[in-house]
Amino acid sequence: MTGSQTVAPVQVPQETTAVGSKTSRVRQHDPTVRASIWVKIAVAVICLLWVVPTIGLIITSFRNADDARTSGWWTVFTAPANLTRLTLQNYSDVDLCVVGRVPFGDVVDVVGDAERKLGRDINPVVYTVNEYQRAWRPAVISLLRS
Repeated sequence: MTGSQTVAPVQVPQETTAVGSKTSRVRQHDPTVRASIWVKIAVAVICLLWVVPTIGLIITSFRNADDARTSGWWTVFTAPANLTRLTLQNYSDVDLCVVGRVPFGDVVDVVGDAERKLGRDINPVVYTVNEYQRAWRPAVISLLRS
């Protein structure tokens, strides 16, 4: 038996594009397509808005308290003499929190001995249990949970 078969005609696309050409990638919404100049500018502005305050915080952390209160962090760049006033003192102090029924004078006496041995400032603060539970415990617990 011989039969006749009907073959469907092949349709040729009206506009052909080479595989990998920019036109075919745009039509396929390929994520690897290069971003426009406006997207690049927007990303650069967002990065600057993020980085500049961070640099300011870092520089301020190395300035002494008087300089930080009286002038902006950018003055380090405008007056080169300010570079000589940068300090690591902000990172050498020790903050000590004592919770309980301890006289502040006793804490200062003990801390004074430790300061002399370590050669570093120790800043003690004494809270009663009630003061700590009211003011600081919720903050510490939420910090530890995050």
